[in-house]
Amino acid sequence: MSIHPGVNEYITECLKTIKELLKKNEVRKVTIVFSDKHQTPIERFVFDLLDLNRNFQIESDPYLLRIEEALRGFCLKLSVIGSNVKPLPGDSTFSIQIHTIETASMSLAEDHNFEDFPWIEADVQETEVMEPNIIPIKTMETGFLKLQTYVEESVIK
Repeated sequence: MSIHPGVNEYITECLKTIKELLKKNEVRKVTIVFSDKHQTPIERFVFDLLDLNRNFQIESDPYLLRIEEALRGFCLKLSVIGSNVKPLPGDSTFSIQIHTIETASMSLAEDHNFEDFPWIEADVQETEVMEPNIIPIKTMETGFLKLQTYVEESVIK
């Protein structure tokens, strides 16, 4: 939980962008990358969007019970993952990275709603955890969404 206004604004802007890109089916995955004091990624939470069915028929689950159940299980798994990873160093930082199709960054650059929060392409050394241990969290499959989540943790964390 964050109470710092700058961090809250950063997260809000990231979520606003993710929402806009989801509407256009331009999100492939979202990662939360934790880096050490040298800006080397040491842990990465990956939310890999495998399928987003825009033709989902609400009639198949009118009260969204299956989706609610899947999200509940997903949140529960996320809440207990901390016991499976080593603690982060106290001087760690984080970034939210959105993996998109190539044209997405151009459309964001042209959209005046995002001009105060520019997006840039990240370098590989800012995105990849070297020699990671992979810890699966959960694969969630509903009528309109298939999402795979896992953690990549550096062996030298």
